[in-house]
Amino acid sequence: MKKIDWLHPRLPFCSTTLVTVFDDRKDRTNIIAVSDILVCCYAPLYIAMCIRPKRYSHHLLLNTLNFCVNIPGNSLLKEVDLCGNCSGHDTDKFKKTGLTPIPCRSIMLTEAVKQCYGHIECKIEQPSTHIIHLGEHTVFIGKVLNSWADQDMLDEKGQIKIESAQPIIYVSYQREMGGQGKYHLMGELIGKQGFSNKKGGKGNGR
Repeated sequence: MKKIDWLHPRLPFCSTTLVTVFDDRKDRTNIIAVSDILVCCYAPLYIAMCIRPKRYSHHLLLNTLNFCVNIPGNSLLKEVDLCGNCSGHDTDKFKKTGLTPIPCRSIMLTEAVKQCYGHIECKIEQPSTHIIHLGEHTVFIGKVLNSWADQDMLDEKGQIKIESAQPIIYVSYQREMGGQGKYHLMGELIGKQGFSNKKGGKGNGR
């Protein structure tokens, strides 16, 4: 599928992503399954994600200060689950999953995942303020440098066609309480912002 510029990238809320970051120790790109991720600023565009310090990829992010957010559809559920249940310390996740690495456009060394429909390249420009240590998680905030997507997944306005893309939603449950994370589908359109306004206006009140 042809990849084209994605001029207005947005992350489906609560969607599971495959974040890639370069591993300088092993000279390869590692893949992390991340659901704690969101757009935290639109102008300029920034993405924030949370990673536990004990995760192998935590130190990779501290070293490289860049990452690529790859958005998978539900056809990649098994690969997503594999990436979230093995460590890059002793596993080449591209080889284990059969996913294909392709070059990023604006960040060095880190590769993207070809089979994903959307790619957002980010750089942590100010580590002193854009890496925030909060208890059991660290928040990494990256400025978006480039974004691109499968042509057939974008509508005429350059927005992702959610019904076609079918992002994976991960619902986390506390393992300490015997819970187990579950995957769900996103896809059905049930309304548009402002529909409750009798005049049909979009509104901007909060």
